[in-house]
Amino acid sequence: MNRYICYCILALVVINPVNAASFSEKMVESREQLGELTAEQQQRLSIVIFGPWYSTGPIEGGKFTDTTFAEQPVDLKALRADGKAMWHRQEGIEDGKIYTARFKSRKVEPIYLYRQIRTERGNRITVSLAAKNSLEVWLNGENILTSIKESGLKKDRHLVELELESGTNELLVRIFNWRGRSDFYFSGSPNPALVLWEKIKKDFPIEAGWLEKDLAEQGPEAWFTDRDNAELENKMITSVLSTIGRAGKGGAVQD
Repeated sequence: MNRYICYCILALVVINPVNAASFSEKMVESREQLGELTAEQQQRLSIVIFGPWYSTGPIEGGKFTDTTFAEQPVDLKALRADGKAMWHRQEGIEDGKIYTARFKSRKVEPIYLYRQIRTERGNRITVSLAAKNSLEVWLNGENILTSIKESGLKKDRHLVELELESGTNELLVRIFNWRGRSDFYFSGSPNPALVLWEKIKKDFPIEAGWLEKDLAEQGPEAWFTDRDNAELENKMITSVLSTIGRAGKGGAVQD
């Protein structure tokens, strides 16, 4: 029997015996789907072109509840009230890397980011986004994500499906200048294992939370991508045995 199946059974006998078999089966099934999902991602992205990022910089007086640009097409030639250009191309924003911008203003002010995404035909792709504070996202004028309290930037915090239309699509993002600094993350090709893991978390929130604690350093996606890592599996099993030992002695087992 696979050592990870042992882990699942041992863990869930303590936490949730009813779900033991279904959770372990789902984990194994998802691992087998990784190759297929990776190939599908590559195929979908092969007809997608991500345009460059543009940014407004901090906008004075804006609030999180304002919708300054979301309900109208973005005009990259628009001017501010003082006659200066509103939008500027941002070469420093790289996909898959955290982007940090610093500003003289120490106020809490909204910043808009914009890029075009082109595809040869109707398409659906998954992207990941994160920001240090608040984050809101629109695709072709439709709000697809709102997160007011981000509590620090964590890569791949939000996995979002983009339903792309044939031709040019407009992606608009609002983040905030927070006392002179703004952090942002975007990836157009997130690890497919993360997509699988999000589905598992939705179906098995308690069990998934326990596994995330055991693999806090590597991330749960490591189990999908590093099949032959005996050290990783031994660490997981040791953690479960320790928990079972505490439970046997009358100790509390936390979800």
